[in-house]
Amino acid sequence: MWSDPTHAEMVRAASDLCVSTVTELESGLARQRESDDAEAKRLRQKEMVKIGAQLEAMEVREMRMTNEYYRRDIEIMERDLKAMHPEHD
Repeated sequence: MWSDPTHAEMVRAASDLCVSTVTELESGLARQRESDDAEAKRLRQKEMVKIGAQLEAMEVREMRMTNEYYRRDIEIMERDLKAMHPEHD
């Protein structure tokens, strides 16, 4: 003997299905948020490494330019000293 589901049973089944679906969606969204946060952190770290490398390269260029300036300044002073005291050659 087969009986038709009552209205209350149908409502309960639909409600259970909705709750289950919402729970699955919330769980999926939480996993996606964690994944997105991890990716954002990875990209920030990558960008910081890139910025650090750029700053280091800029500092090296500045030191080389400073060294070149002083090297030229020393050469000029040495040339001036030789011109002033040719007997010390």
